[in-house]
Amino acid sequence: MAAAHGVASEAVRTQLQSIVICQEFDASERNRRFLKYVVEETLAGRPERIKAYSIATSVFGREASFDPQTDPIIRIEASRLRRSLERYYLTSGRDDPVRIEIPKGSYVPTFRFESTNPPAPALPATEHTSPASLPPGFDIQVDPAPSPRDRVMRRIATGAALLGAVLMAWLGITWFGQYPPFAAKHPATSVVDRGPTIFVAPFDSDGGDRADVTLTRGLTREVIVGLTRFDGLLVYGPETTFLYGTATDENRRIQDLGVEYILAGGVTASEDRLRVAVSLVDAKTGRNLWSDMVDRELAVGGILQAREVIADQVVQALAQPNGILFREETKQIDGTPLQLERQTEIRPR
Repeated sequence: MAAAHGVASEAVRTQLQSIVICQEFDASERNRRFLKYVVEETLAGRPERIKAYSIATSVFGREASFDPQTDPIIRIEASRLRRSLERYYLTSGRDDPVRIEIPKGSYVPTFRFESTNPPAPALPATEHTSPASLPPGFDIQVDPAPSPRDRVMRRIATGAALLGAVLMAWLGITWFGQYPPFAAKHPATSVVDRGPTIFVAPFDSDGGDRADVTLTRGLTREVIVGLTRFDGLLVYGPETTFLYGTATDENRRIQDLGVEYILAGGVTASEDRLRVAVSLVDAKTGRNLWSDMVDRELAVGGILQAREVIADQVVQALAQPNGILFREETKQIDGTPLQLERQTEIRPR
């Protein structure tokens, strides 16, 4: 079984490398290190060492006096990392053969092999196999080979689904006369059901010798990730942000997305300070609803930590209970019969 273990571990390491180098994996650099650390410790057979304290001191550079009971940074970053992994496997990694997950309530990752050709060929191809001899964290799932009857039934089901899709498309053309360019342009779902919609435009570089593209794109992503942690708030992801926020094609204007609010900002970075100017704009009227200047010294923690702190301050100002977005929504509905229905509380997930 040692060879099987080696193959399985190598497959996980290959998957880990694919994730951390993927530009669409919207995690900070230290959360990428976080992921590497917990995966390697698990593969080395040391899951019992994966604790908040060891992560804080080994990955986040915290002092030996770090107390996880009073400092929630590891719990917060673990939640962000879980969401980043979920998004990755819904987009760029949806067809990857190995799935790495960090279950809630634990920092020890689990690994699932999605391929019909598992990396450990010595194991029996059962529907769910988790041998005790495998290293901790392995959860190998192998789909059984379909029978000839199953293959025929799948083809029939696929054909029926395609026929149904063609019929629905034909009915749609007949009924509406044309395809709408974007379903979100005139959303059928009311604000009562989905809450306010926000688009985070790519942050600009306003100068300074350190305000490069990597810094501005990273800050944009961190703000988006932070906002998505709040229930009652619909946030467009980084892919949409960088497509629509920088496109000049008239068919790709931000207004086509049907958003209610646009958050934009500019970044100035020097040797000792990172400064971000942010503004929240009403997408329909262009009226500026809120602006602020947030800055942080770079002496402690470096530019990446300063970026994370600033992103968190912006997110909290916007989305926390009684924050800017909540107050704007309340203003719009004040005095109407829908007041109690539309007053959606925005709270962290």
